[in-house]
Amino acid sequence: MKILARITTLLITLLALQSTSAQELTMYSGFFDYQFYVDNQRITRPEAMKLLQQNQDVWRHWQQSRVHSAVAGVSAVGSIVLLAISIDQEVKNDELGPYYFGGLGALVVGSVFAVLSSNKKRDAILSYNETLERKTSFKLVPAKQGVGIALQF
Repeated sequence: MKILARITTLLITLLALQSTSAQELTMYSGFFDYQFYVDNQRITRPEAMKLLQQNQDVWRHWQQSRVHSAVAGVSAVGSIVLLAISIDQEVKNDELGPYYFGGLGALVVGSVFAVLSSNKKRDAILSYNETLERKTSFKLVPAKQGVGIALQF
């Protein structure tokens, strides 16, 4: 009976070790900023940045997303300014001027860089989570002879 209890304890321990994985980082868009979670617990932005800085490739993706986001913001401001100028000119001259098309162009450029920024952020999070996957040197498989499970190295 003691042997059966020891074998059961060993199998339960091995199953627990096999299914244990590191905590994954998740990012959701909030109203003004992103919200970061490690498993089900919310963490602050500085804590998330500390996690992302642990790997150079992940941090490079995140830095590129920040650059793309800055370009998108500048382009959005430029678009608003150019469209405001074109509306003022349209009221005076009754025609669309070059500022209107410049504003639309800046809006398109800003939209493209906003999407690129979002994609780079997603790539950074996915790359970080891929680095957490642990490879085990054993796994439980169905037994080839008889009934039960076998431990394969």
